[in-house]
Amino acid sequence: MEKLVSYKTCKECIATKEQREYGCCCRFKKYRAKSAPLVTDKEHILLLENYDFVHANHFVMIALNGWQIIPNLDKDWLWCPFLNRVEWKCRVYKFRPFDCKLFPGSFVRDNGNILFGLNKECPGVNSQHVDVSAIKESAQDFLKIFRNNFGQDSLVLAIESI
Repeated sequence: MEKLVSYKTCKECIATKEQREYGCCCRFKKYRAKSAPLVTDKEHILLLENYDFVHANHFVMIALNGWQIIPNLDKDWLWCPFLNRVEWKCRVYKFRPFDCKLFPGSFVRDNGNILFGLNKECPGVNSQHVDVSAIKESAQDFLKIFRNNFGQDSLVLAIESI
């Protein structure tokens, strides 16, 4: 699985500075810090080994075999530290985490549970470029992949806009 939203849709979304300022990929409002991508041990190691600019302080351990990317704060937004904000490209695209591949879907920690939701602020979701019904059908598969990667049994499936 490469991604849930087509490259064309994403490219159209970030075509202008105004759209980038109001978009939602690779950044979060401060109150949505829990939306920062989750990273498996394997992904964590791949990122650290393959990119000189990736450091241990970019992550916080959240489980025995899981990490979360720590976003950078800039005004009211938390930004992914791996986003090149000049070219608007992911600097770790080749080894980007599974959680990033799911966008506009994402796993979110909530009171000890892991929820799967869709970001309703994504223009792809709102413009019908994303097949929401297909995502809902695939959600159980996503959870299996998540369980296999993170080894967690206490997952809750909640397909809602976040």
